[in-house]
Amino acid sequence: MQKLSLIIITLFAGFLGQAQPVSNKEDLLQMLKTAKEDTGKVLLYLDIGNRYESVDAQIAGKYYLLAGGLSKRLHYKRGIIKFISNYTAILNGRGTLIAPFY
Repeated sequence: MQKLSLIIITLFAGFLGQAQPVSNKEDLLQMLKTAKEDTGKVLLYLDIGNRYESVDAQIAGKYYLLAGGLSKRLHYKRGIIKFISNYTAILNGRGTLIAPFY
């Protein structure tokens, strides 16, 4: 029983010690100002787009397009796939036919 308690406490302490994810849109936008033009910035654009998607699909689409453009310049295939997936959801929500957009 003591071993089990020790394991549970150790795991719980490990979870508490992890960095908390940024969840505030304003914080993400602040991070964007200093982000380098790399794959991290692509993921940041996608994360910001995800935060806006339920509130304002047009703004979300703007960030998805930025992610797609940077992914293309960086030849970042995973970013391109994520862009297509997210942007397609925006187009489907609008009822727009999916044309070759990339």
